[in-house]
Amino acid sequence: MEDKKKVTILVVIALILAITAITLTNINSEISTKNPNQLSPTGAVVGIVIEPSEVEDKLAGPPQ
Repeated sequence: MEDKKKVTILVVIALILAITAITLTNINSEISTKNPNQLSPTGAVVGIVIEPSEVEDKLAGPPQ
C-alpha cells in the first residue's frame, strides 16, 4: 500500500513536469522575448568591471 502511494506521487509529479515543459515550449515558440529593433545580439548580458585593490590583512601583525 505504501509503495503504491509513493509511485502515485512520483507519477503525478512527472505529469506536472511534463505538462509544464510542453506549455513552456509552446509559449516560447509563440512569444518572442527579443526586441525586433535591437541590432546587437547582446540580449540580457550584464557586464562586470572588476577593479583590483589592496587587501588589508587584519589577522597578521603590523608590517615588518
